[in-house]
Parts: sequence; C-alpha cells; structure tokens
Amino acid sequence: MRIPHGWSIGHKLTRVILISCGVSLLMACTALAAYDFVTFREDLAESLIQTARATGANATAALSFGDAGSVREILSSLSAQNHIVQACVYRLDGAILASYVRSGAHPDPLPPSPGPYGIASKPGQVALFQPIKRDGERIGTIYLDSDTEELYAREWRFAEIALVVVLASFVTACLLAAPLQRAISEPVRELAQTVSAVSLGKDYSIRATKSSEDEIGSLVDGFNEMLDRIHERERALQSARDDLEVRVSERTSELQKEIAERKNTEQKLEERTAFFNSLIENSPIAIVAVGIDDIVQFCNPAFENLFGYPRADVIGKSLLRLLTNEEIRAEVAANREALWKGKVIHTVSRRARSDGTLVDVEAFSVPLGPTGHRTGAVMQYQDITERKRAEEALLRAKDAAESASRAKSEFLANMSHEIRTPMNGIIGMTELTLDTQLTPEQREYLGLVWASADSLLKLINDILDFSKIEAGKIDLENIEFPFQQSLDETLKSLVLRAHQKDVELSWRVGPGIPGYLKGDVGRLRQIIVNLVGNAVKFTKRGEIKVSVEAESESDAEVMLHFQVRDSGIGIPKEKQRMIFDAFTQVDSSTTRNYGGTGLGLAITSRLVHLMGGKIWVESEPGRGSVFHFTSRFESIGAEQQTAHSESPEAIRGLPSTVAPTSTPQAAQGMKILLAEDNAVNRRLAMALLQKRGHRIAATENGQEALDILERENFDLVLMDVQMPVLDGLDAIRAI
Repeated sequence: MRIPHGWSIGHKLTRVILISCGVSLLMACTALAAYDFVTFREDLAESLIQTARATGANATAALSFGDAGSVREILSSLSAQNHIVQACVYRLDGAILASYVRSGAHPDPLPPSPGPYGIASKPGQVALFQPIKRDGERIGTIYLDSDTEELYAREWRFAEIALVVVLASFVTACLLAAPLQRAISEPVRELAQTVSAVSLGKDYSIRATKSSEDEIGSLVDGFNEMLDRIHERERALQSARDDLEVRVSERTSELQKEIAERKNTEQKLEERTAFFNSLIENSPIAIVAVGIDDIVQFCNPAFENLFGYPRADVIGKSLLRLLTNEEIRAEVAANREALWKGKVIHTVSRRARSDGTLVDVEAFSVPLGPTGHRTGAVMQYQDITERKRAEEALLRAKDAAESASRAKSEFLANMSHEIRTPMNGIIGMTELTLDTQLTPEQREYLGLVWASADSLLKLINDILDFSKIEAGKIDLENIEFPFQQSLDETLKSLVLRAHQKDVELSWRVGPGIPGYLKGDVGRLRQIIVNLVGNAVKFTKRGEIKVSVEAESESDAEVMLHFQVRDSGIGIPKEKQRMIFDAFTQVDSSTTRNYGGTGLGLAITSRLVHLMGGKIWVESEPGRGSVFHFTSRFESIGAEQQTAHSESPEAIRGLPSTVAPTSTPQAAQGMKILLAEDNAVNRRLAMALLQKRGHRIAATENGQEALDILERENFDLVLMDVQMPVLDGLDAIRAI
C-alpha cells in the first residue's frame, strides 16, 4: 500500500503499525475460520457415514425381504438428526425401496438410482451413497442428504467474533501506535531542530539528543563527536532504557493476544465437548469406553438400560466379566484379541445382562490410538431382540410358503400323472377300436374322440412337465449325441406342419460347432419343438429360420446361441416380458384364434435355465419375432470326435425308436408278465401284446408279480411304477 510523501514520519509510522497489525489479525482469523470450516465439514461427513452404517445395518433384514414398511420406519428415526434433509434405501437392482424426507423440507428429487459410493458435496448440501451389506455381500444402497445450515451458522458466529476481535485489536493498536512511533520520529525531529539551530545560530555548544543505536544514532554520533565520554554514556543508557520499554510493551501485546486466542480455543473445545457429551448421553444405542486393560471408563444411559447395570457398578469394572458368561466368553475374547490388533469388529451375538439373562445384540467395537500405542476402545451395542423375532417370523413364513408351493407342485404332478393314466387308456382303446370293422360314421366319431384325447394328453404332458419343474423333480441327462443330425431330425419332423400353412422352414448351423456334444438332447429337442411350433402357429405366411452359432467355447464346454426367426403376428414390447410366465398369453384374442394354455414358453424358459442358458425375445407387432436362447453343453475330446465320425454308427445316428433285435424267441412270441393296477391300461396292454403273438400273465400290483415270479419263468416283465401294496420300483429292487 502506498503512503503519501507529504505526511510526517510519525503519521507514516502509525499507519505502518496499524496496517501490519490489521493484516496479521485478518490472516490469523481467516486461517482459523478455514480450519474450523474444514474440520466441521469433515465431522459432518463422518457423522453421515456412521449414521448410514447404523441405519443400513438396521435395515438389512427388511431390505433382504423387500419390506418397504420396515425400512421406511427405520428411516423415520433419522428425524432426530435435524441436519438430514432426506434419505432413501435402494434395492440391489437400483430401484428405490423406501425413502424419508424431513418435515417441512423442500429437497431436490431423489436420485433414481445409486450414484458412486462416498461423500458428494454441493453448495449447501452434503450427500452420501453407502452400500448395505449382509455377510460381506452387497444387498442394496442407502442415500443420505444433509444440509449445511449448521455449518454456515457456525461460520457466521465465528465471523462475528473475529470482527469484534479485529476491531478491538485495531483500537488497541491505534492507542499503542502513537507512543511507539515516537521512538523513531522524535530523534529524527530533534536532530532536525538541532541542525536547524546550529545552522541558523552558529552556536556549536548545542548538542543533539541521541535516542537509539540505529542509523539515526550514528548520525547523531557523527554530529556530536565533540561531546565528552560521560555525556555519551548517559545518552547511551537512556537510549537502552527506552528500547527496553518498547520491547516490554511489544511482548506484553503479544502475550495478551496469545491469551485471547487460547481462551477462544478453550471455549470452542468446551462447546464441542458439550455437544458430543449430549449426543452420547441421549443416544438410543448403548455406548461404553474401555481402557487397554478392558476396564470401563465411561458408559451412557442406554448402556445402563440395556444391561441393567447402574453406572456406578460399571465404572472401573472389567467389561468382559460384566457382559459375558462361560458360554460366550471365548467368542468375545477372540474378538477382543482382533480388536487390539487394530480391526474394527462388527458382530451379531449375545451379551449377558446383570440378571444373567442373554440379550441378542448387534455390536461394533472400534480401537482407539495408533498401532503399538493403543489407549482403549469404544463399543456400541444395539438390542436386536425384536428384529431377530421379526426375521425368524419372516423365515418361518418363507419356509411355509415354499412348503405350500412344493406341496402344490407335487399335488399337480401326481394329479397330472393320475389323469394321464386313463387318457392313455382312452387313446389306446380308441386306436384298437379303429382297427376293427366300423361304419364310416362310427370311424368319424372315434377319430374325433382320438384327436380330442390326444390334444388333452398333450395339455396334461405340459402341465406334468411344468409341475415337475416347479417341484424340482426334473433331472437332465448328460449323454453324447451328434448335434447336427439331432437338429436335422428335430426340424424335419416340423417341416410338414409348416408346409401345410405355406410357411417355409429352413435352418443353418454356423461354423466351429463340434460334431458331437454331451448334454440332454431330449430337452433340447423339446425347447426347439416348442419355439418352432409356436412360430408355425403364429405365422400365416412367409418363412421361419432357425440358426445356431457358437457363442463361446473352451476345452471343457461350449455355449451355443440359438435363434428362431419368424414373420408372424409379433408381440407388443410391453407384453414381451410376461410371455415367459406360466398360463400367460399376449391377450385373450390370441387364445381364441390360436389356442393353447400359455405353458409352452414357461416350460421352455425353465428348461433353458436348467441347461445353463437364458432366453429372450425381440419382436414388433406385424413384423415377426426372433426368439433367442443359449444352452451350455460339455465338449468331448478330439479323439472321441474322430472316433464318432469314423464309426459306422455315425451314419445311422440316434434314431427316435429302436426295434428289438429279431430272435427266434421274439418271432414265436414271448412269455410276458404284466403288472398294472389300472384295469383299462391292463386290458389295453394285453390286447396290444396279444395281437403281436405274445403270451400274457397279468397282475394288479408288484407283490403279486413277485409271487408269480417265484413259481414261473418269464422272458419279459412290464412293470407300472405307482401301484398299491408294492410299487414298481420296489418290486424291481426285489427282483
């Protein structure tokens, strides 16, 4: 800053002193304000993190079961923290499960999905995304939004205090600057007057007064070199005394400033200590602090209420002995050992109350002090008795629901089997009747009966397959098969049906797919028949294309990608996800126009997932559909591939049926024992076998079959599975 040349040296020195003091005070206050701002903001962020951890831990069970009400109730507890504006909990898929907004607040809209984890700061806002984990695995995300009104209010208070301090210091500096500047200005002024007097009066007896040992003093010494030694010594002593007074005054000012700063710091420390003491005292979570020797140093009222100990009976006692018994002492001791090594311990366990009973708690233990210089630890305990009861009730309800679902599926499977047994009898007896002499009208009626029964049997087979899948009773085969040949045979069986509707059916197998694979070829055929059959049903004209590509391949397995493309009616986008659900079709008109139960794609979807793949669809109404699915198969070695390709069997492949080898005994008719409890099916089997020249002995259960086998020999035994007295499987084991 520039000082005008016309000012006296006194004014100049005064202004220099005031400006220097003012700038120094301003810089000190600014540094303190910045430090306080950063520290408080870090404390706010740490408070948000701890709140998110505690709230996320409380919401773990409710989040696992999608209980939005419980999560919302847990979030409402955040109303105790005035600085939290809003909060929400996201599911694992990113959707909001529950949220909380502070009463009277007008916050920004909640983020539609979780952002990056950690603290995000904006003007007037501090936000936090924190993962919620259970057993180390993330199950969701919690979001907290805090305002900074308390921070800014604190800074305004600090600014007011700083302003008062600066003004007071400035006034003090003004009062001190006047006498201090004289130490410099007065010798200069006196020297100037002496020079003027000597110059005007030519009186050389006049002597200038020396007041310092600086450049001015040297000038005075040169001017007064004729003065005697005593006078010089007295002046020197006076100068030293004046200099000492100045130093004492400066040091006194510095000490006063240090005292004021220390008092300010102590006041802030007292305020912060009072805040944290209030927070701990009023916390609903039990908090206790122990020394390195496990002796309790402090506990809050929540600790007294949870464990039933008065504070006087806790301070100075071993926490391990207070909260454990023989049953859990070893576990707690192991946790303490890990704690002293610097680990933060989080556990769900039990602790002993003063009356000896155990209470379920969620415990957090945090070590205090750096490694090698531990000073103790802080423990937090939260009573989770009600939460565990709720979790157990939810688990019981879940088990009951799953048991009911399994019972339903098993009942449906058994009922479908029981329905299919007489349906086989109806179809078989109808076929036998059609082989007799009938009038045209009778043959037409019986043909309609056979077609209706066959359609009903297909429906029952779909229900049986679906119920088996639901009941978990589907077992996949794992056999080697020629992939290309199996696909050709499957699609050739559908060509006639497509041509009857003037629809062209074509297929292509991409390069790089091994000739032989290992897996369940039967279920693969079922998936392809279902998808291509649907394509034929919903395509009036045009073409259907089936393609297969190798999506990935390793030495152990290969993942194939299948596509079934048609030019049919298509599927609206909003309906595409529901078509893979059971008993679901796009709309009721589809059922009327094309028929069907809606089970085909549900069964296909479940079979695809059982075979290690996934299924999806791309479609537009009126422009056809493309059904995609992937399936995982085991690879077989190059030597086995070569052996299969060179084997004569490779020419024949896997036929759909294999006729028994012709033997003299087979040509003459075999002696067969038939065990079947259903009278219609027993009569049907006997009629079919007798028409082929076989001799039949029939029984109604497995025990009768065993009795007959003890007396007679048979070439073949045909055994039903479900029979009274002794079923077919037990009878086979006995044989």
